[in-house]
Amino acid sequence: MADATGKPWVDGLTIGQVLAATAARRGDADCLVFPELGYRASYREFAAEVDRARPASMWRSGLRMSRNG
Repeated sequence: MADATGKPWVDGLTIGQVLAATAARRGDADCLVFPELGYRASYREFAAEVDRARPASMWRSGLRMSRNG
């Protein structure tokens, strides 16, 4: 999907920003489905899982989170 200029709407966004925007627009739609594992997550559920995992992954990588976002 492109904007009025023909650029993809994700142009210039981070993966996290794309996930947050998609979760806001299509929160209850399926995001990930792995039938063999019995795993199904909507965009809203997956975005919440990513948010919970982010501080731990940043700590492991040595990055620090800003209080400003």
